Amino acid sequence: MLQQQRSKEEDLHQASRRITVSIERYRSLSREIQAEIRKNHFAKQLIYRNHNEK
Repeated sequence: MLQQQRSKEEDLHQASRRITVSIERYRSLSREIQAEIRKNHFAKQLIYRNHNEK
């Protein structure tokens, strides 16, 4: 029983680390995109254009 609990805790910890890494990758990519938007002023209109506009 204790072994099973320990295994579940290890799985949870591993999943938590993967989520943390994924969030950091997302933040990093988001910062890069935001920098490109600032650098290329036209990009803001392309990215944030209303989805109904074609």
